[in-house]
Amino acid sequence: MEDLSLRNEFRHALDAVTPPAPWLAANVRTELRRRHREQLGARQRRRFGLTLSPGATRLLAIALVVLLLVAVGGAFLAIHRFVLQPIPIHPHLGAVSRSCASTNVDMITAKVGWQGTARTTDGGTTWRDVSPPAIPVAGKGGGTVCALDANHAWVTEATNGSGCSGKGPCAGPMVGELFVMSTADGGATWRTSQPIRGSGPSTELDFFDDLHGWLLTDSFASNGSNRSVRDLFATSDGGINWALKASGSSGDGSVLGNAGLPCNQTGLTFSSLTTGWLTWDCAQGPGTNSAQVFGPQVVAVTRDGGATWRAVSLPSTDLTCGAMPPIFSAKVGVLLVTCPSGTLVYRTADAGQTWLAGASTPTSQVDFVDGATGFYFAFDRGTKLTTLYSSTDGGRVWAVVKAGLFAGRNVNDFQFIDATTGFANVSNSPIAWVTHDGGKNWALPAPYRSIGNQICNVPVDPGAGAAPIAVKMFNATSGWAAGARRTTDGGADWTNVGPPSAPYRSAYGAGYYLDPDHAWIAEVAGSSTACADRVVVFSTADGGATWRHGAAVTPAISGGLGNVSIDFVDSNNGWLLIGPRLYTTSDAGHTWSLVSADVALRLTGCSASGSLYFSSRTTGWMQVQCNNASPSLAVTHDGGANWSAQTIVKSQCCPDSTLPSFFDSADGAAVDWDGPLLVMTTDGGLTWVRHGLPRLSYFTCIGKGGASRCSNQYIVALSFTNPNRGWAIVTNDLSGRGGPFSVTVEQSKDGGKTWINARADLPRVNSFSDQSQWNLTFIDSNTGFLWVGPKLFATSDGGHTWKRVHVTFS
Repeated sequence: MEDLSLRNEFRHALDAVTPPAPWLAANVRTELRRRHREQLGARQRRRFGLTLSPGATRLLAIALVVLLLVAVGGAFLAIHRFVLQPIPIHPHLGAVSRSCASTNVDMITAKVGWQGTARTTDGGTTWRDVSPPAIPVAGKGGGTVCALDANHAWVTEATNGSGCSGKGPCAGPMVGELFVMSTADGGATWRTSQPIRGSGPSTELDFFDDLHGWLLTDSFASNGSNRSVRDLFATSDGGINWALKASGSSGDGSVLGNAGLPCNQTGLTFSSLTTGWLTWDCAQGPGTNSAQVFGPQVVAVTRDGGATWRAVSLPSTDLTCGAMPPIFSAKVGVLLVTCPSGTLVYRTADAGQTWLAGASTPTSQVDFVDGATGFYFAFDRGTKLTTLYSSTDGGRVWAVVKAGLFAGRNVNDFQFIDATTGFANVSNSPIAWVTHDGGKNWALPAPYRSIGNQICNVPVDPGAGAAPIAVKMFNATSGWAAGARRTTDGGADWTNVGPPSAPYRSAYGAGYYLDPDHAWIAEVAGSSTACADRVVVFSTADGGATWRHGAAVTPAISGGLGNVSIDFVDSNNGWLLIGPRLYTTSDAGHTWSLVSADVALRLTGCSASGSLYFSSRTTGWMQVQCNNASPSLAVTHDGGANWSAQTIVKSQCCPDSTLPSFFDSADGAAVDWDGPLLVMTTDGGLTWVRHGLPRLSYFTCIGKGGASRCSNQYIVALSFTNPNRGWAIVTNDLSGRGGPFSVTVEQSKDGGKTWINARADLPRVNSFSDQSQWNLTFIDSNTGFLWVGPKLFATSDGGHTWKRVHVTFS
């Protein structure tokens, strides 16, 4: 008998779930990136997009002609310096409002994108952490991320300051160090900057190109006082060396030190090598007390690369408003100021020298693709419908694009790449909706689809991961794992040999593996009128080399199909549970017939909730969920037509829900892991008798209920090959009592009456780290396999010695 916990683990492993998918699919950005590299002049950044100058190409051509004339004139040194100067790659893309401090998804191309220090190369399907190594004595502060393109990114990290002892308030300012980590290869390698001393815990980071960047630090309230010190640093070598550009503190009269106190910073962005903008949000901050505010300014500008700053006067703003960095197209631009009543859109035609207020929007989420074109959504709580508005004159006038969008759903966030293409993150949607006609029509990107107001799930691979899960070995070489992974070399190599997807597939469903050759996969599928209304069963008799497509089972169940489980007793006879309906087959799953319309009908207040297990063509068990929490198992003796409650193990903790396993039609076993308790049957499951397990050591411990018995030993896996021969894995964790962690293998030859130690310790198993799964399977009296998290061990002498198997998994 295999590990008694295998069936439950296997069923849960095959449950289909829909993972949260990053909703930014910037599949239209490639051409914008190419065109933007040609624009070295009046290029500006915007929220989730780029602004292009129509004359950029012409200006670049003129510049190249001038350079050629200089070369002909013999100005070799000047040309040499120009050639050595790296060409700026392009400005950072992403939310300008938080230039480089955002953790939002920022797709650089249709395939490559960033989310903080996680990176995707497959359009957001999978993400890999590419964070730089942590610095020694890391402290609070830093953590700002700036992604410039697919490969270039920067991260700030701070060390502990030496001005505080950790006991009571600080007597002086924090004296820590800040480091800027940079990568030019997508996070494969990182470089560390020279330390930046005396910087504050709050940071804003911005890069204009791959060389020129700025770093703002703010030490407001870090020393327990109301005094703020802001330092602006600049780099011209890609972030390795930083020089202090400007400094200001609260009360010194400087704009850098006093603007926006004590509000939260919302962005630092440079629109050229000389012009930059700082913005704050005064609706929130470390101390939103008007008595602490030194000035109402929420926007500051520099025209000399950050050396000096000037407050920007905006009419109709107050201390509870917050600004976002401006967006420009040449000299035309917009600046958003969010107040409790909505968003004020300010426009300029002279590169920000003067600003005029436009129409106010009723929402704080407004997105401009350039200095003139913007969008916002408005949700009507009465009709529960959403209307999209747009402006083409910098927010002066707003017009309806489309009403009645996204019935019953809110737009949580959105982005427009240009005037026609946009993405909307809609409530209860696993991925963003997309438009290609300026917002008039919206649809889910493939492979997602919707039926009316319902969004259909996209199936996921239940076996995807770093190692196989729910492993089931059948002999010394062959076995199956979740997701139709198969091995033929004793677990060293695992290959996905699963069947093709059924049309309109929406979930994995369930799988069952009978022997090395026979397996069944039940896929949940839909149709053109439903997300999920049928189950299609595929079968193989040659280890996955070929699969047979069975007839679709279409139960009439309202509210979805519900739980799906499948089980076979031989190569022809099996059962398929779909919600409350049970079907049977006698031709290997090619056709199915209804056995029971409601398998739990006779169990008042119960419903099928888990897996099936049949020990013969007539006797089987099913996991059920009952309103009174007991029982949790149902049994049938007529092939599934009728069911009744049965308690196999009288658990000390919870209602009995452990499915049994059988060696033959008469002999079987079940285990209660909370006990732990082992019971066996010799009459096909009619009666169950308690059997022994390895003895554990206990000691007296004191808890909330007083003195009780506790143990540091646990039985974590169990496997029997027949009613007499079995093995158990026992762990002993004494780390909390000054002792080591150990794993032992116990063996019984008399059905658990007595146990002897087969192995004192296993190689390279010395802690609970990454042990998400204990799985023990003995094939015969000599051959066994033990999974400890992602590690596989094998024995060929009954568990006395074990050898590590190095696994390759796909």
